[in-house]
Amino acid sequence: MKPIYFPYTCVSGQVMTVLKDFFESIIVCFPSKLDIPESMQTFQNDGFLEIITPVAGDEDAIRKSMASFQSWANIHEGRSPAFLKSRKESVPFYDDTVTTHIRTEINRYKDDKLENADASTIFPARLFLQIAHDFDLNSLDAENTLSSLGDTEKNIMTELKGGKDVLFPDHTGGVVPAPGGVSNYMVPERIRAWCRLMLQSDDIPSVFITAGRTAYEYMLDNMPEATTVVENIHTNSGGKSGKVLDGYLKSLAVKGAVADAGIEAALAEAGQNGKMVSLSISVLAGVKPGIFLAKCSGSENMDLDSDPDKKVCTNTVVVLVELI
Repeated sequence: MKPIYFPYTCVSGQVMTVLKDFFESIIVCFPSKLDIPESMQTFQNDGFLEIITPVAGDEDAIRKSMASFQSWANIHEGRSPAFLKSRKESVPFYDDTVTTHIRTEINRYKDDKLENADASTIFPARLFLQIAHDFDLNSLDAENTLSSLGDTEKNIMTELKGGKDVLFPDHTGGVVPAPGGVSNYMVPERIRAWCRLMLQSDDIPSVFITAGRTAYEYMLDNMPEATTVVENIHTNSGGKSGKVLDGYLKSLAVKGAVADAGIEAALAEAGQNGKMVSLSISVLAGVKPGIFLAKCSGSENMDLDSDPDKKVCTNTVVVLVELI
C-alpha cells in the first residue's frame, strides 16, 4: 500500500528519512514538471519517492506567471507573508495590494493559451501550489543556513572556552528550526488547492500521510465522519516499526475504523535506532478517497459516480507522522 503525502509538494530530507523508516515508498503530488528539489531527487532515484503530476503541460505558462509574480515580490521585498494571502472567490494567493498585471497574467493563460483546454480551471490551483512549493523550498534553505550558522557559533564558543559550554549547554545560537521544516502557513488554502489537483488523478491512494499537525487537525475539524483510532503514540521510526504500521494501515483501509489496543505496544517493541515521532491515525469509514478529496476541496457536490477508478477503496485513512 503506497500512501501519498499531503498537502505539501516540497518535503524536507529530514521528513523523507523518517517516512522511509515507516514506508517502502510514498507518493508526492507536484503541480508541474518544473525542477525537482535536489534533496528530493535522492529519494526519487532510490525508488522510495514517486512523483506524480495529475495535470501535465503548461509549464511555460506557470514559469512565466511565476516570473511575473517574482518580479512583483522583488518590488515588495519584506512583505513576503502577503505573497500567499487568500481571497474568497478569487485566485487564492492575491490580496488587494497585488498589482493587476499579475492577475492578468493568470487570466491570459487561463483562457486560450493553455496546452490543455480542459485543464484551464485547475491552473490557478497549480500556480498557487507552485508558488507555495518555492516558498517552502526557500524557507528550508534559510532554516538550513541559519542552523548551520548556529552550529558554527556554538563551535566557536566551545573553542574559546576550551571545552563544553557548561553554563548554557543547550545554546544553539538562537536557531530552533521547525521540526522537519513543515510550514504552517496558509494550510487550509494549500489543502483545498492540493485536493482540487489530486481529483484530476486517475489513481487516488486510500492512505494520506502528513508531517504537519496543522494540516491533520484541519482535516479532523472539517471531516466529522473521521474516527481517531491512534492518538499521539510516541514511537521510534527504526527497526520493524514500518512493517507493523503498514499492516495496521492496510487493515484500516479495508475494514474501516477498527481500533487496536495493542498497536502502541507493538510499535514500541518494533521500533529502534530511528527518530522519535508522534503518530496519530484517523479513519473515514465508508468515505472513499475521491469523496474525501472532493469534500476537502470545497467541491463536495461533485459527481464522482461516473469514474469508477476514483471509488476503488471503501475507506480513507489519514496519518500524522510528527517529528518530536
